[in-house]
Amino acid sequence: MRAEVERLRPELPIDGFCVTPGHHLLVVARQLAVLTGSPGAGKTTVVGLVAAQLPGFCVLDMDVLLEPASVLAGMDLRRSGAARLWPAYNDMWLRLAAALSEHRPVLLFCPLLPDEVERAASRRLFATIEWAVLDCSDEARRERLLGRAYDTAAIEAAIADAEFARALSLFTISTDRVAPEQTAAEVAAWASRALPPSVRAQTIPGP
Repeated sequence: MRAEVERLRPELPIDGFCVTPGHHLLVVARQLAVLTGSPGAGKTTVVGLVAAQLPGFCVLDMDVLLEPASVLAGMDLRRSGAARLWPAYNDMWLRLAAALSEHRPVLLFCPLLPDEVERAASRRLFATIEWAVLDCSDEARRERLLGRAYDTAAIEAAIADAEFARALSLFTISTDRVAPEQTAAEVAAWASRALPPSVRAQTIPGP
């Protein structure tokens, strides 16, 4: 998808591009695929497997920068005390995804829900966002999180988040009683259907 912008004022910036008189700007209508899921769903387990099956995609895991971002912020961003910084962290990832999506499709693994993304300042950078959710039974989630040393309060919060996500009726991929490779194949198939190949932005001289 492209939108043509004509007869713009000199040096008018549009999403990082500077338009000069006598030029037409073809702007990519950026698209993003988001795979969400509350803790214990299996996102971390399958992200590498999905990336291997989608060589034409940028597959991003929102958790990979938590540690260095926490160092920069001077606090652990995984803790509730850092909640005021979460919108900035979310926005950083959306801006990164927008930049990469000009060159190839982007699949973002994250714990965010649609309302959180809609509130982000950089939501405007995307024409469309496609959503899917990884889910599992409460029993499986509880067992997995106990194995990761989650305390009872954190486990119950994850279960509540999962219940909220189910109510949104997003496209759902279950990780119950299936091998990670099968889950990865289902995620890759969904992402391939959800996003067509990216089109690079380009500026074409006007007459």
